[in-house]
Amino acid sequence: MGPPYIKVGQILATRPDLVSDEARKELSQLNGEVEPRPFEEFEAVPVAQLGADWRSNFFSVDTRRPLGTASPTQVYGAVFRDGTPCVLKVQRPDLALFGPSGESVIGRHKRSAHDHPRRRLCQ
Repeated sequence: MGPPYIKVGQILATRPDLVSDEARKELSQLNGEVEPRPFEEFEAVPVAQLGADWRSNFFSVDTRRPLGTASPTQVYGAVFRDGTPCVLKVQRPDLALFGPSGESVIGRHKRSAHDHPRRRLCQ
């Protein structure tokens, strides 16, 4: 279903006024820790969205172990070519890469990062 549905489920898990206790218990599992997976399983996402030379946008990207994991993404420490520290947030490859409009979610954020080169978060 994709990241928007995961986020809605996470929100609903906190709303006893809208969702039964049984449903909230199930939905609360979306907020749990997610085991990190090897970057090799994720690399196809930046390649597809940013091109085969995606690493050339950075001075360095540490893909040995993610800084954080979540149901839709893994986050890696990185440094832009100008030396500015940032994080690279990569969507899990088994989730939909396209939003409701058909526009690439990652591509939308890529443009935003280009528009704001000092952003600390590069998605």
